[in-house]
Formats: sequence, structure tokens, C-alpha cells
Amino acid sequence: MGREGRRVAVHGSHRCCLLVPFTILGAALLMSWRPAKSTVVVYCPGYQILFVAIYLYPRLLFNVRVCRRWRKVTQDFTLWRHVDLLPYNLDLCKMWKFLRSHLSDCLKTLKVRGNVSRKNNWDQSPLSEALLKELKNRCPSLLYLHLELSNITKLPSARILPSSLTHLVLHRNIWPPRWFQGSVASLTHLVHLDLAETTRVDNHDVRDIVQFTNLLSLKLDGCYRLTEEGLLLIPKHLRSLTSLSLMHCNTTDLLAHHIARNLKELRELNLSFSKSLTESCLPIVIDGLLNLEQLFLDGCSNMSLKAFSVLSNSGTLKSLSIKLEESFSEEEIQPWKKKMERCYIQI
Repeated sequence: MGREGRRVAVHGSHRCCLLVPFTILGAALLMSWRPAKSTVVVYCPGYQILFVAIYLYPRLLFNVRVCRRWRKVTQDFTLWRHVDLLPYNLDLCKMWKFLRSHLSDCLKTLKVRGNVSRKNNWDQSPLSEALLKELKNRCPSLLYLHLELSNITKLPSARILPSSLTHLVLHRNIWPPRWFQGSVASLTHLVHLDLAETTRVDNHDVRDIVQFTNLLSLKLDGCYRLTEEGLLLIPKHLRSLTSLSLMHCNTTDLLAHHIARNLKELRELNLSFSKSLTESCLPIVIDGLLNLEQLFLDGCSNMSLKAFSVLSNSGTLKSLSIKLEESFSEEEIQPWKKKMERCYIQI
């Protein structure tokens, strides 16, 4: 639904149903203690107003000048359990102000975007070592941290992150060498790691990452510095993985063989845009990964129509994406589609 079209019905034991459009005007009317006779909005208990406020955009919640009652609602820490600030460009000063005024031990999810791009200063970042330490003390229950387009080279290591984290997402950031070195003891609950398109990630970093043997999901899309030597460490050490994504990486048939031999719990595998991957590795993948449900092979230039004949032997695949460079007619593909009728195929 659009920003202006969101509506929520609030029910009270002795009140009629309210239908309030999610606009600044609608929020202001809802906060009114005694609305004018011309409006259809009546007084709501505080817990009902808090329920409606959960669905508002952060920008509306920041508008605390509407009235005292609205300000009181926005200061309720339970309103800030799942915070998504990705639509906003925040510098370090604004992030400090937001942390001190809104975040508490109720926080579960935090998503932040910096200002790093090719056109501006790479030194800009919404996080600092001092801010992360304060976040660690204020929010001991933080489980999900998403950081995007930021320069984290000034952060000493991952040891300063909250130890409660289970999901860590670092998209398109500037990466300092060996940032995860010696961080296993401080991030014991980490099960999901996503470093998609983060710069400077190399084989040395993989050696540090594979020390997190409890990882269930690993995403290294676009980490072009990784070679076969570093990628082979993943199936050797992270045998509990259920999801692995290596899109735009230097994936080879040897790596696919090791994945099939060691990652028996794998349910989702993404090897898209692997120039060195051929269809000869597919029989090993299908026979070895008996729990595989989702497979992505888009843009693999060395794949041909023979790949379908191999993949059709899988009895567990539920989703297959295999967009090949060579075009095929519907008549050529139709027999394999019928054989894999239980699998969603995207070509």
C-alpha cells in the first residue's frame, strides 16, 4: 500500500471503529484530545494510539511538534523495537541524537544507511567506535543489524558489535582488512552473515569468517577478490550452512564438488553469474545435496540445455532459476518442465 493510502482500524471496548488515513494530518487528528465536532475522530486510549503509531514512517514519528500527546507516544521505547532508517541519509551527529532520544533495551532490529558513494567523501559514516559501544550498552537485546553504504575502516574490529547479534548485514560498505579477526568469542550468537558487494573482502577475511562454525546462512555476493583457494574454506569448515550465496564470485566446478560433499544441510544455493562453472558439476550437486530446495544458476555462460536433463533428476527442488545466455524455444524446454512439474522454474 502507498504512504497516503495506508489505513488502520482501531477497536475499543466502548468506542466505535476509527478509520484513519496515514498522513501527517491523520496522525495529528488522531492525537487530538478533543477533536472538533466536524471530524469523525474520537478520543482513543493511549495503547490504541501506540498500536497505530507502530505502522507510521519514522519521519512522521519525528514530527513531535504536533501536540504533547503525540510527543509522549513517540517517546515510548516499545515503539522503537524494529527501526528501519535505510530511506534516510544519516551522518554521525544525527545518529547520536537518534540513539540518545529513542533507542533502549527494547531494540531488536536496526537498519542504517550511510553516505558513501563514488561522488562524495568516503570518510562519512553514521557509526563510530564510541557510538557502537553506547549502542552495545543501551541495546543489549539487539538481534539484527543492517549497515549499508558506510565506511567502517575506522572501526577497530567486529568485537565492538553487540554480542547479542544473530543477524549481521553489511551491504556495499568499505571494508577494513581482517575486520573479523578474533571476534568469534564476542559474537557467539551470530548465525546469519551477509557481506554482499562489500569492498576489499579477500581470502584472509574468509579464514576469519569460517571460524564462526555456527553460521547457518552466508552471503558473499559480488566479493570479487575471493579466489578458489579462499572459497574452498567455506564447505570445509561451515558444515551447518543451510543457505549459501556466491553470486558474481569465482565459483568453479571443484568448489561445487566440495559444496555437494560437505554441506549436507544446504537448502538454498546461489551460484549465479559464475563464468567458470559448467554443467558437468550438476550431477554431483543434485546427488550430494539431498535437502536442496532452491537453486540459482542465472548467467552461467558455460551452461546449456543439457543442464535441464540433469536438474530434472532432483526430487527436492522447489525453485529453480536458470537464465542462460543462449536462447531456447518453448518446445525444447517443455519436456523438462513437465518432468519437474512440482518445481517453480524461472528461465
